[in-house]
Amino acid sequence: MADAKTFHHFGFHAQACATAFTAQNSQSFARLQPANADLFREQFLAIHNQGEIAGYKIGMMAQGELVQLLAELFQSNPPRLVVLDPVLVSSTGRPLLDPSGQTALKQLLLPWADLVTPNLAEAYALTGIRVADAATAQAAGQALLGLGAKAALIKGGHLVGDPVDWLVSPSLFQTFSGTRIPHDPRGTGCHLSSAILALMAQGQPLPAAVSQAKAWLAGLIQKSYAAQSPLL
Repeated sequence: MADAKTFHHFGFHAQACATAFTAQNSQSFARLQPANADLFREQFLAIHNQGEIAGYKIGMMAQGELVQLLAELFQSNPPRLVVLDPVLVSSTGRPLLDPSGQTALKQLLLPWADLVTPNLAEAYALTGIRVADAATAQAAGQALLGLGAKAALIKGGHLVGDPVDWLVSPSLFQTFSGTRIPHDPRGTGCHLSSAILALMAQGQPLPAAVSQAKAWLAGLIQKSYAAQSPLL
């Protein structure tokens, strides 16, 4: 839902391939049921055959079978643009991709990614590097490039202090700082990666796409916080 709303905001029509069904709310996560692989294949091909796709956003994949299947589908139908948001664990701590899926994601999907956008826990799971500052963020980003990604945005929002993210590519290391808003809505990673993809699909260079997407998301969070504030 967050992805579709974001793409619509930036002028794109979103179509989705379901990878799983979940039972959850804003406080808890009860169950995850991966989608049927044959149905996933049919969804992908139905969307692909409708016309040229400006870009693909990859989020939660649920299990290794679906990761392998998506890699096979990309091999037969090469994408123009891919942003990979490696959703591995829910905000409530529930695993969202099985161990075989994490291995397959590193080996089979990262090489397709024009940009991968892990948070601190995801960066550690994918690289074994604990990001605590710019130097370790650059090391983790370089490790992700070594696994095949063209660029990596290490999201440092879970560090103490104002949020800071680091963009790493073969020719660039750039820091994006912000001001922490005293509100912690869910789905910010989905919004951010989708906004970056939309801006890249519009022709924005990667650093500009990241900067504009982060500014847009900060405004969205601020509005959400204000809407939930009590009246005085």
